[in-house]
Amino acid sequence: MPTGELLGIATGDGSSGATLTVSSIPQTHKDLEVFFTGTDDNTAGTWYNTLFRLNGQTSGYDCNGLRFWYISGASTDNNMVNIHGQSHMDIYCGGYGITTTGAAAQACIYLPEYTNTSSYQTWVHKTQSMKDYANWTGNWGSGYLYGDTSAITSVSVYTESAGNWEAGATLSVYGIDRTV
Repeated sequence: MPTGELLGIATGDGSSGATLTVSSIPQTHKDLEVFFTGTDDNTAGTWYNTLFRLNGQTSGYDCNGLRFWYISGASTDNNMVNIHGQSHMDIYCGGYGITTTGAAAQACIYLPEYTNTSSYQTWVHKTQSMKDYANWTGNWGSGYLYGDTSAITSVSVYTESAGNWEAGATLSVYGIDRTV
């Protein structure tokens, strides 16, 4: 049976900026599980994404996934995606500040074998955001960080709007041990 340990947590306070980072992740577990929930303070009515990076790396992210968008009561942009060479994990998880009570973004990212340095880092993810019954997104998929075989030592989440994470936004990283 898998066991886990909280390795780090970062929280927004409404004024500390667009990025939350858990760093100095110890190399003592088999896998990592990352959880995020939060809303940014953008109120411009634009659907901004919540974006993730590993080790601060700004290139080399490839993602595959199944995306669903339901905007203003209509299904839009539902498709399979294959994206190469992104500057972040392109997993479409919106912390959309549609109004002053913007939608909450939620994400779960699983990084198996995060200490492995002989192959590229991989992940599976599931994300969603919801403002109300007529405005939500969902995404399930996987990806890898090509061109880099470094062990994962930090995970960051940032808002595409460059606004602040509202108070209560939380990025948590857990180390998971499993027997095979």
